Amino acid sequence: DELAAGAVDLAHMSAESVNSDQYVDGSIDEAHIADNAVTLAKMAGGTDGNIISFDASGDPVAIATGSDGEVLTSAGAGAPPAFEAASGGAWTLIETYSLASNTSGVTKTGLDTTYGKLAVVFSDLKQDGDGNYLLCRMGDSGGLDTAVGDYDWFEVKTNTTASSFTAGVGAVDADPNSSFIRVGHGYGNATGEHFSAMLYVNKNSIANDSFCSIHGTWVGLTTAAQSFGGYTFGTWRKSATMDRIQFYPSAGAFVSGRISIYGISHT
Repeated sequence: DELAAGAVDLAHMSAESVNSDQYVDGSIDEAHIADNAVTLAKMAGGTDGNIISFDASGDPVAIATGSDGEVLTSAGAGAPPAFEAASGGAWTLIETYSLASNTSGVTKTGLDTTYGKLAVVFSDLKQDGDGNYLLCRMGDSGGLDTAVGDYDWFEVKTNTTASSFTAGVGAVDADPNSSFIRVGHGYGNATGEHFSAMLYVNKNSIANDSFCSIHGTWVGLTTAAQSFGGYTFGTWRKSATMDRIQFYPSAGAFVSGRISIYGISHT
């Protein structure tokens, strides 16, 4: 109170009069930062796709961005995770078709070299005709192949009353020079009748010196609530890179059901 205004200049101020910590880089410690005070805008920039983890010393580290389709994989204790290719022969859903009335068939294009094997699941197919077969065609960038002689196929069909393969009970059919592959025996369109199948397609995407093939099993139900089923296999005998496949009834159209196509990874 005894000092006149302006009597003390900067040269005579004590060093303790100013908190020097306010002017030292890195002086803001955890205790002086409020919870949730650091916003995204205040974080240092990084690389698109990187995620933050911690190294063996407990210090933050950026995990390098992986490639499309890779998964984040643990490297165990003491090491940050890394993006790696999915292992274990994973199935990847490529397309699902929910069939409606008057669907004459489904064609999937764009099947590139990502997958060398496909799985095709048919669930509860119904059609508008009686006794029509399920057929398959393949093709490349030039379109679907419909030429006679470019396909062959073999099919075995039986039902729960069969003791042997005889006419009307069981059947063996084949065609060494066809314009399609028959992948399902004829079934009806009455109430309760349906058809389901599990088929596998072997592509020749690795080398064109091999042919594409398809094989699998199927099962259905007749109006008498009697099960029937069978096995089929066939080949597209053309050295070409298959990038499309078609499934359709031998006559008429689908009424309902679902067809799902999966890509199968070998690693």
